[in-house]
Amino acid sequence: MILTPSFIIARNNTKKTIFKCDDCGKTYIRELSLHKHRKYDCLMKDALYRCHLCSFSSKGKLRLSEHYKIKHDPNTKFYYCKFCPWYTKTHKSPFKSNLSKIAGRDMKCPFCNFVAQREADLNNHVIRVHIPTPVYFYCDQCSYKSKRRYDLGRHMALRHGTLPSKRKQAS
Repeated sequence: MILTPSFIIARNNTKKTIFKCDDCGKTYIRELSLHKHRKYDCLMKDALYRCHLCSFSSKGKLRLSEHYKIKHDPNTKFYYCKFCPWYTKTHKSPFKSNLSKIAGRDMKCPFCNFVAQREADLNNHVIRVHIPTPVYFYCDQCSYKSKRRYDLGRHMALRHGTLPSKRKQAS
């Protein structure tokens, strides 16, 4: 099977890669999800276990029981994200394993009510909003300057084919 990613326009007008199953047309955002679908779900002509409520089939009993629990069991517990309205029925979700890493780590700006989850975001906020004289990052190959290091890096990569060194900041 040759994977041919397609592109869809997301709500924020950014392109997202999607992977489509050639056999059934089901689409996935991750290539690994498509591989799992083809291995365990789609190519199940010799499947041993079939769901009695839908067309799902599986080679393994565990996969069938997981399917039933997620898709059909009304008593299945929901797992809710503490930081957004997202939820899921499966405990294997990436957000659940990351909750301990991000819970309680919100960083408050000492000058206003801004709250960031990452220290880098808080530093960028303080530089952009609360420092009266702008801090610039200068390109050492031309006269370009930027208030954000990311923009300087993008400029240098596109215009000069290099990356900025650590000491590009000047006031």
